[in-house]
Amino acid sequence: MEVQSGCNIASHNVHSSLQVKKLRTATLKQSTYITGLQPITEYDIVVKAFNSAGAGPKSIKISGKTLETAPPTSPIVQIDATTSSTISISWKKDIKDKAAIPGMTLILN
Repeated sequence: MEVQSGCNIASHNVHSSLQVKKLRTATLKQSTYITGLQPITEYDIVVKAFNSAGAGPKSIKISGKTLETAPPTSPIVQIDATTSSTISISWKKDIKDKAAIPGMTLILN
């Protein structure tokens, strides 16, 4: 695994293609995201800090499950017709989008 912050992240049982990247650092809070995970797979995550004095205790284990596919992209929307009081629209899924889409929401501002 690789981290973009100068921190070393080591673990046993880690797939070699996983990537861990630092998103932001506040005073005491750090955030990362992990890429290269398999779809529909549950992962157990434990964090262990260390410095020149040695390693600290492990965090509590948390679990997360990846989605079946990535979230869908925006549909391709077009206006078909308008009147003084109506707008007719249609949309279709981008052919490059492989995500399952069981429904859509129309938002009118």
